[in-house]
Amino acid sequence: MKKLILKVTVFIAGAVTMMLELVGVRILTPYFGASSLIWTGLIGIILASLSLGYWIGGKLADKKSSLNQLSLIVFIAGMNIALISILKEPLLLTTRQSIKNIYFGLLFDSLILLAPPSVLLGTVTPYAAKLSILSLKKTGSTIGNLYAISTIGSIMATFLTGFILLPSFGNTKILILTSLILITNSIAIYQAKGKILKITGILVSLFLLLYINKINLVATKEDFIDIDSQYNRVWIYKTNQKSIINKPNPPMIVLSTGGTGFQTAFPLGGNQGLISEYLKSFGLAKSLTSIKSALMIGGGGYSYVKEFLSSCPRARLDVVEIDSKLTQLAKKFFGLTKNRRLEIFHEDGRVFLAETDKKYDAIFIDAFNSLTPPYHLLTKEFLKSVYKSLNDNGVVMTNTISAVEGEKGRFLRSSYFTYKIVFNQVTALRVNKNIPEKEIQNIVIIGIKNSKKNSMEALIRKIKKNSNYELVNSMTKDVPILTDDYSPADFYALKIFQDMKSYSGPNYLAYYQKGLQLMIGDLIGN
Repeated sequence: MKKLILKVTVFIAGAVTMMLELVGVRILTPYFGASSLIWTGLIGIILASLSLGYWIGGKLADKKSSLNQLSLIVFIAGMNIALISILKEPLLLTTRQSIKNIYFGLLFDSLILLAPPSVLLGTVTPYAAKLSILSLKKTGSTIGNLYAISTIGSIMATFLTGFILLPSFGNTKILILTSLILITNSIAIYQAKGKILKITGILVSLFLLLYINKINLVATKEDFIDIDSQYNRVWIYKTNQKSIINKPNPPMIVLSTGGTGFQTAFPLGGNQGLISEYLKSFGLAKSLTSIKSALMIGGGGYSYVKEFLSSCPRARLDVVEIDSKLTQLAKKFFGLTKNRRLEIFHEDGRVFLAETDKKYDAIFIDAFNSLTPPYHLLTKEFLKSVYKSLNDNGVVMTNTISAVEGEKGRFLRSSYFTYKIVFNQVTALRVNKNIPEKEIQNIVIIGIKNSKKNSMEALIRKIKKNSNYELVNSMTKDVPILTDDYSPADFYALKIFQDMKSYSGPNYLAYYQKGLQLMIGDLIGN
């Protein structure tokens, strides 16, 4: 029985470690962007913490090994994870507003939130190995078996968390679930001592679960939705805050996958027009080519999809949106309805272009993880697929968030010169010329497949009629072409994300306070 309990404990520790890592990405992404930076920082911290845990576990086991002490380690790990569910948003919000350097902020938050439970979970396997060894002749096989069991737990948790738990329950409830599993496991390891303390731990976790539900209730009443899909952590809320380019906005409901800026804005109060200037600029495609069929990569809240179907009543539009949950939310909150001229594909945009035989007159690219497009939608190889899928007079328009000059403009310049490698004519359009070129703004890269000068001349004439638009006159080629083999665009974008001046997400601190007031009211019967 003892061997079985130890094997189950090691399996659970391995599973929880991987669940914590996957949930950690969802916790950090809204505050630090969706890029390789998140994975680099988080994996580094967790691996370092596990290594420290292995060392501590071996030392503790050599001094004195007992089921009771292992039970205490597992219990403390469970309580620690329960506390993460409450501390994460206030800590991350405070860090985002007070620590300017994005690297330091990410490492600090990862250390505070994820390192302690990772160290504790790391102690479990070497400690359990000492308790399991009955004969020196089988030391190697015993230790090997336990680490194999731990790894199997991690593998199973990876699939379970990514495919089922995150889309179904969200990161906060998963944290509390893992807390309950660990605390229950600690009771099973050794029941004779500390039973009251561990039962108290379960009650605390259940209290936190109820508290989280109260917070969610408050947030929902105030029109804030926090949803985890298979691909994103999605926030939907009402706001009239300034946009990421400090442009005043009317009251609106927005969809955001990051705490700085938003991916979709839907005006409130009857006005159904577009809010984002870069989406309005997509309409310039009609001056470059006759559009009978178009493709949009990145549906988001489907704002431009509705505009396109309205302004091009005879054209068909295909939309490739990898996240089916965003499509569901667009139907529920942003007015997306069925249309016989609209077909939606839930798959990766690059995979779609590689497999389709369709040809389009225009392709619009507005796919973002937080502030940057997925890196594989920026490379020369991807753009060749875009080129192949366009008709002879086709045009591609891609939304980019960047400056033009300086370090903050490297993201734009790397994308622009990559387009120049593939397309016959390329230009970059600033949708608000009043913003200095050194400041972060929306810039639309336009690629024209044909080489006829009259196409670009038609665009220039159209732009001159709009007092807000301005073409970028020149750019310094001080960056490499983006390829599948080498694409440092994520790192260029970090400078942009780091320099964003304000957090524009929900006020979590207010939700926590009101949720606590509701809990206290329920307990005292008010």
